[in-house]
Amino acid sequence: MPQSGGVTGHVGYDVSLMNEYEQGSGPNVIWDAHIAVPLLETDPDQCLAGLHLEPCECSLSGTALCERLFEYESMPELPEVEIFRQVADSCRGRAINHASIADPGILEGIPAQDLERLLKGEYLRSSRRHGKHLFLELSGAGTLAMHFGMNGSLKLVSEGEPDPSYARLQLYFEKGDRLVYVNPRRLGRVSLAENAEAFIAETDLGPDVLDAAFNSHAFVAILASNKRDIKSVLMDQALMAGIGNIYSDEILFQARLFPGTAANQLKGKRATELFRAMRKTLQSAINSGAGSEQGVERLPKGFLLTQRHPGGLCPRCGALLETVKHGGRTGYYCHRCQPT
Repeated sequence: MPQSGGVTGHVGYDVSLMNEYEQGSGPNVIWDAHIAVPLLETDPDQCLAGLHLEPCECSLSGTALCERLFEYESMPELPEVEIFRQVADSCRGRAINHASIADPGILEGIPAQDLERLLKGEYLRSSRRHGKHLFLELSGAGTLAMHFGMNGSLKLVSEGEPDPSYARLQLYFEKGDRLVYVNPRRLGRVSLAENAEAFIAETDLGPDVLDAAFNSHAFVAILASNKRDIKSVLMDQALMAGIGNIYSDEILFQARLFPGTAANQLKGKRATELFRAMRKTLQSAINSGAGSEQGVERLPKGFLLTQRHPGGLCPRCGALLETVKHGGRTGYYCHRCQPT
């Protein structure tokens, strides 16, 4: 059985290094957390065109390009991946007639021809989300583990419809429709794991923030043991999985907390209120069918995301939103509603 992620793979990634990106350490390392793609050690005069939507028109190069991408592009977070899970779940019980992998580079730990062979004739037994990862349990070959990198998605495409742009992997069903893994920036990853639990343990992911077992006591304990700013702690996938740069801003706005507040300074009522705001914000986004960029207009009134851009105004008080950097990511907040 090919194994997921872990210590081996086509780029030989190191989980401890991947964690550095969202934890804000390792200033010379830029990682999409828990993805086996390092974005450094390149010729500083060479454009990283592989990270661009073709054709490349970028005048940046090297690490500057990486920073620009992470600055302005969003990574699918928990609400989006939950939407993708619902798409996958609509195919539960269906047989995979065959699989087509257009880009073997998105695979981790298994050659394309081997995965195509193993997937043929498999049934989709169930789907599960953990943080920003999606797991498709198969009838006998194990579990497909998917991470969507930047701007990735999962789509169900009807027979006869053209392939979506940047389709990297397609699972064809008996009626000709197909489940398509789309990844424009090629920063996502698909692997074959024994099961979801093995993948989660191997990649050092923390508990899913919406898991019923992850209660307020566990959340408060994480805050109490961490001196870093609360925004970085919320985004640390090894502590709790699912929240990224976009929704950490929304959660902190709803809780009226300044992003730079030290996590261990949030005690008692303030900590439990943040936990409730986190749960309510993410569930509201899921219920609205909103992601980090798509569908934000469907979010309830009073959400920050519709104004989360240069020149945006606070939906509560109308003040001009300000920005702050944490862990290499730019966050938005209201200086009136979230005072330091």
